[in-house]
Amino acid sequence: MKSIVYVHLHNDYTGSTRVLSKVIKKNEEKFHAIHIITNSSTGGFLSDIDATYHLIKFDQHRNKYIRTLKLLWIQLIIFLKLLKIRKSRRQFDIYTNTLLPFGATLFGKLFKQKTIVHIHETSIRPKLLEKIILLLVNYSVTKAIYVSKTCYNSLPLHKPTLEIKYNSLSENFMQMATLYKQQGIVPKHILMISSLNKHKGIYTFIELAKKCPQYTFELVISAAPQSINKEFSNLNIPKNLNIYSAQSNIHPFYARAAILLNLSNPDKWVESFGMTILEASFYGVPSIAPPIGGPTELIVNSHDGFLVHPKNQEKIIFTVAKLMNDRSLYQSMSENAYKKALTFIKPIFHNMENLYAVDKNKNQTIIKP
Repeated sequence: MKSIVYVHLHNDYTGSTRVLSKVIKKNEEKFHAIHIITNSSTGGFLSDIDATYHLIKFDQHRNKYIRTLKLLWIQLIIFLKLLKIRKSRRQFDIYTNTLLPFGATLFGKLFKQKTIVHIHETSIRPKLLEKIILLLVNYSVTKAIYVSKTCYNSLPLHKPTLEIKYNSLSENFMQMATLYKQQGIVPKHILMISSLNKHKGIYTFIELAKKCPQYTFELVISAAPQSINKEFSNLNIPKNLNIYSAQSNIHPFYARAAILLNLSNPDKWVESFGMTILEASFYGVPSIAPPIGGPTELIVNSHDGFLVHPKNQEKIIFTVAKLMNDRSLYQSMSENAYKKALTFIKPIFHNMENLYAVDKNKNQTIIKP
C-alpha cells in the first residue's frame, strides 16, 4: 500500500479544512501511512487524526507584501518537509488542499509523484501571484478537484484530469444537527460565520447590527481571540452584536439562528461554494448571500434563500425584516432550504469530460447542453 501526504496551510475551523478532514477520514484505510503538513496539530479539524504531523510556522499578515513574502518562503519549507519524508518513503501520493501550497505541487512534478489539488478558492492576491500559481499547478498536478462550477470557471486548468465535486454534508454533522434540532431551540438570531478578512464582509455585518438594534447578531470568526481584539480594537461594537472566536462546535450557533448572512464582497472576494450556507440549510435556516459565485449554485432566489449584493444594505435589511416578520414566508423558505441541503448528503460529482468540452487550441471551455 502507498503512503500519502496531505498539505494544508491552516489547521483551523474553516470549511476547506473541514472538507479535507472528511477526505482524510474517508480514505485512511487505503494508505499504509498518512502524513500531514500543516501549521498546527491542535485547534482545528485536522487535529487528532491518526497521522504523522510535519508542522510548519505559517500565519497571515495584514500587510499584503509581507503576506506574499511569507507565502513564498513557506513553499521552500514545504518542499524541504517533503524531501525529508521521501528519504524514508520513496513513493507517496501528494494531496494539496487549496492552490496555496504550490511548493508541494512543484515537488510532485520534479520527483514524479502523483499529485492531487483540491481547489476551494477563486480569489488569490496579488493577481500576478495567481497567474504564476495557476501556470505551475497546470503543468504539475495529476488531478484537480473543484468544489463548484464557479470555482472551475474562475480558475480553469487544462493539463491535469479535472473533476467538479461539490462539498457534501458529513454523517457526523447531520447526526449532531439532528440532536440539536430536537432540543426545540427557538431560532431568532442573525448569524454570520467568517474568517478574519475584511473582504468577507465582517464590517458590513457590524454596520447591519448597528442599523437593526431590534435583532441579535452573532458573528463567529475563525481566528484567535487576540487577533480579533486587535482587528476591532478601535471599533464601536453595538450591544446587540456578540462576536466569537474560532469554534470547534458550531452547532449551537446554527440551532439558534433564524437567518444566515454571507456578505462577501464579490468585487474583491468571490465565494467558490458556501459551506456555511449548506450547513445552515440543513438546520432549515435560509441564507442571504451575494448574487455572484458559489452561493448561486446553492440558493434559488426567493425560494430557499435570497441573493442580494452586500453593498445594498437597505435591501438586506428589508429582506431580513421580511423573513423575520412573515412567518408563513419563513416557514416555506425554511422547508425549501432543508430540502436543498438533502441533495448534498452525498458528494455531487461531475466528470469534466462529460460536463465540458475543452477547445485547447482556443483555450476556451464550452458547457455542453
